[in-house]
Amino acid sequence: MIKNILLLIIFISAQTSLGEKGYVLHNLIFYHNDLELKCYNLIDGPENQLLIATDQGVYMLNEGDVSSAVDKLKGWVKFNFLTDTFEASTKYELIESGKYLTFATAGRYLYKVIDGKLVVYTKTYYNKYLENESVRAISSNYIATYGGIYTFELDSLVNYPNYSSGKIRRFNNKTFVVYDGLFYEEDGQPHYFTSAIGEIQIGGQSIGYGVDILALNEDQYLLFTSKGIWKTDFTNLELIDVSIKTERSSTTKFIHKYPNDGRILYLMDDSLKLLGKDLNPETLLTFKEEVEDVVINEMNEDLYFIDKKIVGLIRNSKIQKITDNTEKFHSILPLENILVLTSNNGLFKLDLNNLKQIKFISDEFNKTSLEFIKDSIWAGSVSGLYSISLEDFEDYTELNSKAKAINSIYWFFGGILGVLLTIIATLVFRLKKRTPLGLSEDITRESILNYINDNLKIVTLASIQREFKVSYRRLSKILGESPGKTIEKERKKILYSRTNKNKSMVELSAITGYSVPYLKKIYGSNKHSY
Repeated sequence: MIKNILLLIIFISAQTSLGEKGYVLHNLIFYHNDLELKCYNLIDGPENQLLIATDQGVYMLNEGDVSSAVDKLKGWVKFNFLTDTFEASTKYELIESGKYLTFATAGRYLYKVIDGKLVVYTKTYYNKYLENESVRAISSNYIATYGGIYTFELDSLVNYPNYSSGKIRRFNNKTFVVYDGLFYEEDGQPHYFTSAIGEIQIGGQSIGYGVDILALNEDQYLLFTSKGIWKTDFTNLELIDVSIKTERSSTTKFIHKYPNDGRILYLMDDSLKLLGKDLNPETLLTFKEEVEDVVINEMNEDLYFIDKKIVGLIRNSKIQKITDNTEKFHSILPLENILVLTSNNGLFKLDLNNLKQIKFISDEFNKTSLEFIKDSIWAGSVSGLYSISLEDFEDYTELNSKAKAINSIYWFFGGILGVLLTIIATLVFRLKKRTPLGLSEDITRESILNYINDNLKIVTLASIQREFKVSYRRLSKILGESPGKTIEKERKKILYSRTNKNKSMVELSAITGYSVPYLKKIYGSNKHSY
């Protein structure tokens, strides 16, 4: 029994190392048709078939499992391509001939012989980055989170806003960050447009929380906000279309700019709208249900949408139901004959040919953080950023998602061992940290706010999580909002308090952690900076 448990530990170790190379444990095979198998070597067979030599004969390998028997030879075996037959051999002869295979790949599976057992691994179908960061928006060059702005090389941009809830765009050599307010960088200089409550503010007027931005020309831009659509050169403002639903939860979204005539398609107040060259809004259709998302397939200009009840298609101004919105989807991405859908329950693949729906990843995904960039699908969740190659996503089937069951007795004792090791590791960790076991249960909003204010200049989402040993999701639940917004609010309170009213920008920067350029933008030239 001890040998079996140690063997399972070897397999788990193999899984860990191979996982780093893109494979995870799929199956542990030592029985076939109720016969115990002792595995010897893998065989390159005819027509690119992969086979396994065992003490019960030679078997074909197919889709991660042992398939039919093809020869009665037992022990070490090789295939002779000249005579088209299997031949008995020895381990030494296989090594000498270069046909000694203990591991090989076939399709999406990696087969490996370990201690007489056949271990099967399956390829992982995604990569994950920025662990424990809540990723809110993705562009071709930048990643926006509630813990800061990053490049695709995962470098943090320290002079940028410390969170973002809207899109990041690059126009006219300027990088724009829509982070409730608006920020852009030009020639290394930061420019902020934000009110005391965090809305975009231009020329003294607050125009709502930011959603997106679009360049009309070198000087004029369209701003999509919670209160409507605005034309601006960052000095003057012109209201183009006002939103009746001004609450944050309502969906205002830029969808598409038609290249031929410059018309702009957008969503506002559950209506699909269009701006012509004169920027006069025209309503194309109004949805019956509250809309979560609308996107365009740029290859054929079909529109796909999600509302509270269905996933649908808009073609020739007519709405067609595709399927029911059973998973409470909130974001949609059309590919060729496939829809990528995300919700708080996961990321899904919907095949438009047969309407088969498969869950690809289980996680809580953020709305408006689903993009297709450089032959890959990128999706932001509350726990990080996922990247999936188009090829892997298209090839993914339900069979890939279901790892075969490993023999129950091994799982039983392995499970007991795993529980014991977990308990021991947890106790050791607690002792090392000298942290009471009940600490996480005692976290309150007040204790978090105290920590933020005690460390106002340097506090980040990561430092709060380290201090309280709590997940992003639970932290947000305790605070009642995102940690990034809480930090921003606490800094603003200090910034506008009577006590600090007459302090210089340098002093305020030292207290709040805001940069002096940002403070200059807020105060103009009314404060001295030395």
